[in-house]
Amino acid sequence: MTTEHTPLKLRAEDHTDLKIFSAHLQDAILYPTTMHYHKDPKVFVLLANRFRWEHPGEEHEGVKLHQRIHSGIYFSHVHKIRANGIHPKKDRHQPLCLLAVHGDIDGEVHLLFSGGKAICLHVEKILCHLKDLDEPWWTHQKPEHALAA
Repeated sequence: MTTEHTPLKLRAEDHTDLKIFSAHLQDAILYPTTMHYHKDPKVFVLLANRFRWEHPGEEHEGVKLHQRIHSGIYFSHVHKIRANGIHPKKDRHQPLCLLAVHGDIDGEVHLLFSGGKAICLHVEKILCHLKDLDEPWWTHQKPEHALAA
């Protein structure tokens, strides 16, 4: 099996960039304990277990294997944060599955999770970074989504 990879590094500065960001972060798994808002530098950071959608997967002994990797995500110029359905202290060991990231015209970036949970970042401007932090690992589990009728 191939183990070489080039770590992903992305920068988003507008709504179009956020769509690319979102595609790479879809189905990332994270915990409330890996998210932190720092008021003074006005940044929101999180650590996610990202599914590597850009990797096609490989067959190994009759089983299709895929990859996940730890990624750091950093949002700048964050003035305020709101959480819906996420209680950092009470739910700190509950995994969250990130479904999408998008911005709106009101200066907010939304992180949408399964189960109707969300985090809304009120930002002065869109500026965020994603960086893979270590080596990927193999998994036989691939996220699947039912198509809406």
